[in-house]
Amino acid sequence: MKTKFKTLFALAALLLASATSASAQQTSTEGKNYPHIFLGLQGGAEMTLFNGTNEVSPIGALEVGSWYNSKVGLRGKAYFWKNKYDNDDMRQTFKYTNTKVSVDFLLDLTNLIKENRKVKNFSTVWFVGAGINMNWAKDVAYEVTDEYPNGWAKQMRWDGTRHNVGFSANTGFRFQYDILKWLGVNVEVAGHYNGHHANNYANNLGDWQFTALAGVVFNLGQKSGAGKKKAVVPPTPVRPTLPAKKAEPKPAQKPAQKPVAKKPAETKPAAPAKRYQETVFFGNAVSELTAEEDAKLKELAQWMNENPGTYIYLTGYADATTGNPELNMEISKKRVEAVANVLKEKYGIKEARIHTSYKGDTVQPYSTPDRNRCVVLSTKK
Repeated sequence: MKTKFKTLFALAALLLASATSASAQQTSTEGKNYPHIFLGLQGGAEMTLFNGTNEVSPIGALEVGSWYNSKVGLRGKAYFWKNKYDNDDMRQTFKYTNTKVSVDFLLDLTNLIKENRKVKNFSTVWFVGAGINMNWAKDVAYEVTDEYPNGWAKQMRWDGTRHNVGFSANTGFRFQYDILKWLGVNVEVAGHYNGHHANNYANNLGDWQFTALAGVVFNLGQKSGAGKKKAVVPPTPVRPTLPAKKAEPKPAQKPAQKPVAKKPAETKPAAPAKRYQETVFFGNAVSELTAEEDAKLKELAQWMNENPGTYIYLTGYADATTGNPELNMEISKKRVEAVANVLKEKYGIKEARIHTSYKGDTVQPYSTPDRNRCVVLSTKK
């Protein structure tokens, strides 16, 4: 029994250590960071099939695990409840304490089939695992069967001890909806097989148990926003030159004999500059503007109002070192739409003067990944 517990604890330690060591190499899919650790708490009902009867008991569960990416994860889970079974010969229902600990492999079927989908907060997860089942506190059954040491009632006892440990295996499905990036609710159904060593009934057969649970899960290391944004140094924008002021005419010089007024030479104002270049930067996997980047759009809107014949071209980009081409194309589209909406709705620039396009990670305008999460603003297409 000690060897089994040591093996189980070693697996749990490996789970937490691997998740912690990988946290420095996080990637992001639609704003959620991977890998990340999660904690869960559940409650529900459990049904045990024994001797032709189906006994239902309340059940609780705790879990800790890690999603290594958007599709694959691993968890350790502990179930606990006050179980019971009915003995037909003695017409009695006996209760005992039951605890099960398992290590499960997790596979997110929804992300596996289609990761870039409309309803991104819902997921269906299949899990399969194995562990240890432990029963004890069966004193009522012992008190009754002590009177019949050689009878069939011995099937209610464990051999040689009042608590017994055996192998268990389980599989099932989990349906989860993430209310926030760090908080989700779920429903889980599973079937569990407990080897006969866990109960040591007279027929040497194991038990089947079925569980239905509902609960909450906390995703650690996730924030409602997109996380901490890296400080970037924006390029110096090209400022428009103002038209030259009209030269004041010089007073005509009167000759001594016959004054002749000279016509002052007129100077035309210089044409306003039609060139504007700026870049708006974003955090990893997000399309929300910060106050600092919004200020750049305010300056652009002021310049466009001063130069009514100009047009602005917006091109969205994404960092090629994170995500995948499909997701990066989508996030570059969202970024350029966000900039265009601010110019139209907040600063009153007409839609006809704004031209948008997006290139995902197919083009990298800058040499560093964090600067390629951007929208380039230019009067030149």
